Amino acid sequence: MAVLTASFIAACGTSSGPSAPATTPLPSAAVASPSATATAHHVFDTATMPAKFALPMTIDVPTGWRALTDVPGVLTLVHVGSPPENQSKWWGPDIALVDGAQVVDPGRILQPAAKGDKRLPWPVDFVSYLTSVPGARIVSGPEPITIGGASGFSLVLDTPPMHPVVWLKGDTAWLGGGPSGLDPALRRLVILLDVGQKHVLVQEADDPAAFAARQAAITPLIETMRFGSD
Repeated sequence: MAVLTASFIAACGTSSGPSAPATTPLPSAAVASPSATATAHHVFDTATMPAKFALPMTIDVPTGWRALTDVPGVLTLVHVGSPPENQSKWWGPDIALVDGAQVVDPGRILQPAAKGDKRLPWPVDFVSYLTSVPGARIVSGPEPITIGGASGFSLVLDTPPMHPVVWLKGDTAWLGGGPSGLDPALRRLVILLDVGQKHVLVQEADDPAAFAARQAAITPLIETMRFGSD
């Protein structure tokens, strides 16, 4: 996907684990970028785009960040950098509705994406699906979390070069993985939340050297997510 960060998600150009008993909030970031902690921000409300994001949700978008809504079912927050027009410098988390989504056949997960790749229904245990990728290594978690009143789990893992994982509902073709059809080796933050009857995937993927600083900036943004309408 052209506008999304290097990710599990592959969306087409025309559309797009088990929880532990107790829950704890996401840990506060020890260090955050100025743009993440700035008081100047606007509140992005998905009520302004119900046809594109069918879940009432608000999130604070600080100065220096931009909300992208090009792909139905996905809200991407990007740190635009300077100058903001240089998209090669953009990074940030994807927030995706994964009800009705499909995943790539594990037998293809280390191979380049190709037209006609086999899809499987969304797995009952998404943690096991991710951690079973050959060469994947858990960095932290999975641990239970709550965000905006919704519960779920958070996981950080390192993955080898691999096929983009998720087709969102209605997707018909891969645009992930770049020219090679493979995402590079990455460190990934993965959050899956249960919001009523819907399921929300939050993810960010980066080079391991940049991951810690960027996660510190992303965490306060994600913590401002609120679900439902007033």
